[in-house]
Amino acid sequence: MPAGKKVDLQADGGQPEEKDVYNMHTAMNEEAEDVPVVLDERTRAELGRQLAKYYSQLISQPIPDQFLELLKKLDSKERGE
Repeated sequence: MPAGKKVDLQADGGQPEEKDVYNMHTAMNEEAEDVPVVLDERTRAELGRQLAKYYSQLISQPIPDQFLELLKKLDSKERGE
């Protein structure tokens, strides 16, 4: 973490408070902007497998009726109906 940005865990070793988690996340993001992320081949391959699995499940889901209705309205409007 950058100098001057410190997040302490509770003295009893418990979870940090929500505001501390936010501050830690913010500080880590600020620091990470300057550091390129490098993943090893095994990690990249696993991420690829997980994303492929997620997307294949996602695209097999039916389109909600509400979206279909919105698409029909948009199509009608574009045709000037």
